[in-house]
Amino acid sequence: MGSPSSRETAGYDRALTGFLHSLADHDDQWEGGLHREVATRLVGLAGADDGEACLDLGGSAGTVVSALSSAVGPAGWVVTTDISEPAIEVAHSRAPGHTHLMKMTGDDVIFRDHTFDVVVLSRSITHEPDPHAVIAEATRALKLGGRLALFCRRRGLATPAEQAFLDLLAVFVQHHPVNLPHQYLGYPGLADRAEVGGALMAAGLDRISFGDVVTGGRADDAPAWNREMMRCWPAAAILLRGLGAGKRLQFEGQVERAMATLGDEAFRYHHPYLLATGSKVRDAPGAGVSRRDGAGRQDASPATERSASPPWPG
Repeated sequence: MGSPSSRETAGYDRALTGFLHSLADHDDQWEGGLHREVATRLVGLAGADDGEACLDLGGSAGTVVSALSSAVGPAGWVVTTDISEPAIEVAHSRAPGHTHLMKMTGDDVIFRDHTFDVVVLSRSITHEPDPHAVIAEATRALKLGGRLALFCRRRGLATPAEQAFLDLLAVFVQHHPVNLPHQYLGYPGLADRAEVGGALMAAGLDRISFGDVVTGGRADDAPAWNREMMRCWPAAAILLRGLGAGKRLQFEGQVERAMATLGDEAFRYHHPYLLATGSKVRDAPGAGVSRRDGAGRQDASPATERSASPPWPG
């Protein structure tokens, strides 16, 4: 299968933006699908320190950027990006003065090579169209010796009920006039330690370490279950939100029948997150020259000095 066309990509981006928009006003314990404990652990793994320059990719409503800003203090700089304008507005209301917010995708970062001490991918790479490209861009922007931290939903801890739901959803999608990326419907890759570790090493990272954060619960019935799954999977949010009453009841009936076969595992769900971090020891092949060397910008060079001004492209 070839790469998606620009038209398809634009549609997928709009769909993902809509999914993130629907989560932007959730309470502090669950912002954009990112649990506060995951955010705290990510920043701790990255080891952001006083005066450092940090980049938060996919910052959602500001959970990670707040923790990074506290870690680096007023002598440091934090840039946070997201594709959802409402999320950026929420984050802006919480951001201290040394934080900068920008609308940007994770696979097309405007900053020069060797700009940041720390980069955090604070939106799960599970849903990224090309997680390898996002990791490559994040690593490119890191100084040598800089740290990258990311998280994803962990495949191995999915419950039988979740897998049954994803199977049902995949079939249901086939009977509707929508075309959704495969990563919106399940765990296509980079969802366990071996996969994530391999991707980080290929990007030029070493000293890789992992952590886990797992929460979960049990829904009371099919409608409550579907609402929970809509917070986890873009495909569920995109499709189920658009269903009419009759179609929604039809799908809820399918969910009820599937759960009836699972006994005590019926309606059980996990929010299983795998966290990973690594230090940049080398540039990946072909990454020695910044892609951002166009008009008004200088060629990249390793940045070793901390500066009182923000790390904007020249």
